[in-house]
Amino acid sequence: MPGILRGDPRRAPAVSAPAGPLFRSKPVIALAVLAAVSAAVTIGLFAFGSSVLEPAGSEPTSFGYGALGQRAAYAYLESIGIRATRSRGQKLADLGPQVALLIVDPPTREERPDAAEALVQLVAEARRHGAPTIVFLPKWDGVPSSRNADWIAGADARPLPRVSELARAVLDCPVAANPVSRAASRKAYPFRATWRENYDVSLAPRQLLADRAEYEAVVQNFEGVLVAKARRPEGAPPVFVVSDPDIVSNHGLAEADHATLLRELVTTLAGARAVVFDETLHGYAMGGRLAADALRPPAVFVTAHVLLLIGCAVWAGTVRSAPARPARAPGSIGREEFIASTVRLLGGASGGGASLADYFRLAQEAVADALRLPSLPPPERLKRLAAATTERGVAEDLVSLDAAIEAHAALRDDPGRREALARRVYLWRKEMTVGTR
Repeated sequence: MPGILRGDPRRAPAVSAPAGPLFRSKPVIALAVLAAVSAAVTIGLFAFGSSVLEPAGSEPTSFGYGALGQRAAYAYLESIGIRATRSRGQKLADLGPQVALLIVDPPTREERPDAAEALVQLVAEARRHGAPTIVFLPKWDGVPSSRNADWIAGADARPLPRVSELARAVLDCPVAANPVSRAASRKAYPFRATWRENYDVSLAPRQLLADRAEYEAVVQNFEGVLVAKARRPEGAPPVFVVSDPDIVSNHGLAEADHATLLRELVTTLAGARAVVFDETLHGYAMGGRLAADALRPPAVFVTAHVLLLIGCAVWAGTVRSAPARPARAPGSIGREEFIASTVRLLGGASGGGASLADYFRLAQEAVADALRLPSLPPPERLKRLAAATTERGVAEDLVSLDAAIEAHAALRDDPGRREALARRVYLWRKEMTVGTR
């Protein structure tokens, strides 16, 4: 063990000094400013996101600003105290007996091959929640404007067979029946409702349902049925079909009595205090897409905050969090330090004097083994070791050392005296086994 005793620097590497603080001031300030700005944007988007982050465009949706959209109807219903929301999931959890589902301008078979099946499935989901449903049949196919993406440049009438297909699916009409027709006359005639109110309706051309026994006419005139009620078992939530969507569209809501009729459809006819505009059929379904929602505003800012927190935690975990211990001086561990350590160990044991006697006994055994002495009783071994010490010329009186150790064990332990005796034992053993150094 010479390397340890002499302080070999290869066995005692120095600990490097700390490179600097864990978090430097400039990155911390930058992260704090970024987090504050991100938090402010997140709060603002959550508070005003309904008007900032909604998808717009010329499509016939409750988001749309174009002539065929229903953004005006959405705002109108809220202005008269009817809570309006949008459904972009398949579960329709917000529906109930007093929350009506509004399906406006659903796609036809040209846009979606399973259009009729998807519409019926959505109506069945509303029925499962006990919610009334109002379906506004499609009428126009808008042509987007090249000047403004939120407007349309024109509109083409949808094929009547495709519109009739949706009406038959909701109203349970026979397949051979073609209940939807359009009147070319621009002259407006009042429509009579079952609650004995007349409504002026300005539609050109008017898209109406035929008066058939398969469904109940709710709002009609001599030309046809504007609002029909599907025949359902008693106690089932009602399902209504409005033949012409111009009543609720942006370009038609302000005409004639359209806004009043819309209000009565929701409150008087459906008995609802709130409505949910379905947007899943228009391609805005988001159900089951948690990862996509987390990466889309405003939730993306919350995701950024979480990732920033995780990054800081990983950073703090991979870098030393406490200052390094100072490096030990590369000095050697010499004889004096070794003796002092031995004395401290003897002092820590129970009975310092007795431990010193044990240390002396072990030293005698080590020297006897080195000299190849036979096994002898302690007094005889001490005499032989004293003679060998004299023969080797070691300046130590072993008999007097033994007497001093016995006297020290009998008296009160003196650390200074103990250290001096231990040094004598150590030096004697080294000179007898290794030689004078």
